[in-house]
Amino acid sequence: MSSKKYTPAFQWKDNVIYDHDVDIARFSHERHLHLGGVRLAPGGEPLIEWTLSWRHGGICSTAKLESMNVRNEGKEKLVIEYKANTADDSMTSDTVINLTYDRKRKCYCYDTSTSLRVNSFPFNSWKEIDSPQYGEYVARFPEEFANFLPGPSYSYYAPVDPVPKKWQAFVYQNAAGGWGWVPQHHLHTPDKYNIYFPSGRCKLGFVDDPAGNPCIELIERVPATSRGGICWALNDIHMLADKMAFNSLNHYRVKYALYQFTPEETAEIVSKARGYVYSEEEKAAYDRPCFRHEGNSNFNCDFENGYDLEKPDDNFRFWLAMGEIKYASWARGEGRGGGRCLKQDTPAPARVFWQVESTNAPVVRAGKRYRVSAWVKTMALEGKAYLEAWASDCKSPHKPLPSGVPCSRELCNTSDWQEVAVEVDAAEGIRLADEIRGKMFIAKVAVRLVHEGKGVSWFDDVSIREIG
Repeated sequence: MSSKKYTPAFQWKDNVIYDHDVDIARFSHERHLHLGGVRLAPGGEPLIEWTLSWRHGGICSTAKLESMNVRNEGKEKLVIEYKANTADDSMTSDTVINLTYDRKRKCYCYDTSTSLRVNSFPFNSWKEIDSPQYGEYVARFPEEFANFLPGPSYSYYAPVDPVPKKWQAFVYQNAAGGWGWVPQHHLHTPDKYNIYFPSGRCKLGFVDDPAGNPCIELIERVPATSRGGICWALNDIHMLADKMAFNSLNHYRVKYALYQFTPEETAEIVSKARGYVYSEEEKAAYDRPCFRHEGNSNFNCDFENGYDLEKPDDNFRFWLAMGEIKYASWARGEGRGGGRCLKQDTPAPARVFWQVESTNAPVVRAGKRYRVSAWVKTMALEGKAYLEAWASDCKSPHKPLPSGVPCSRELCNTSDWQEVAVEVDAAEGIRLADEIRGKMFIAKVAVRLVHEGKGVSWFDDVSIREIG
């Protein structure tokens, strides 16, 4: 049957939306109101994870489901209507999703209307409204009315995970009707935050992938003069509410639709979209050290090169300076070969360290042993400089460091460049549960370069090598 003549048959069963016998979206309300595994075309693959709650990050959310009504208005239309509250019942959201099939676009369309209202206001006088507590209250909620995560939007476990990422860029319409282009660099590029919606209808979405390109069309905002915006945070889109409009009316309503760009629309957008132009100062800020992959589970960082802003980048593996960072620098001309390196110069006893860990850590194959090494030099160091390394199984990247973190031998006083090393067993791992990935288990190797005391230390040429 051709797509032109396709006729859907929507039904709802056990919190799952089916078209004929294929599940096209799964509803849950455990942490947030959420539609996961959303397909945008018959026979297509799941493209979007969609959070429907009004929320302020993980702090407060209209995630307490009060009532829900799902009904068919014929086989070709499914209506999902629900009411949800914040945990303290101070805010209520009413949402209606009309699911239909767009024959012209040959895709599903989730036409959504959602509102938020205040049930209780914790201030009783102008004196209280003038207090700092009022500012805290209005700054806390709401922050956003929807969030969209394309999956997989980047290869989080690259290079061990061979599955290529989708959607090289996020695009949005500007006030003049033109298109802006934000590549998927995993740093905080200036045009990823607080992009104000233009007046009237506007569109945004993800491009460019043969499997399909999701589109979010913002249809109506109440009040019409509100200046909500988009926050493109690394790999997901937060639809931001306008707090001033919300506070003045105590009521806010938004209409938007989720569907799919046609191939023709995608081609036109890609040809016309314009990206951000980086200043020389911004280019310098992005020229920061990061690990490079050298095949298998081997990585190297010689501190010579930063990010290439001309192409998307698949990793977070850049270094962060921690501790008393006023004494830390990325020194030029002082490395082993006369290039760049990391330097700490503490005129008084201090602790400075550089590290890659958690989301920044290089990804390796689990069940292997790795040698983590670095070259270190010291001058009049009344203290010590050394290397720490440990393996994470990726299940809980923010858990405390393991007790007894393995560390290398320590250098002190004045010493020329010497190599120090730690061997790490990535015994445990997390399985990448995808047919393409098979039975692959991955882990992460975190690295920390530590300077303690008074004096000077340099670090250069850090490497991670699989040794068995």
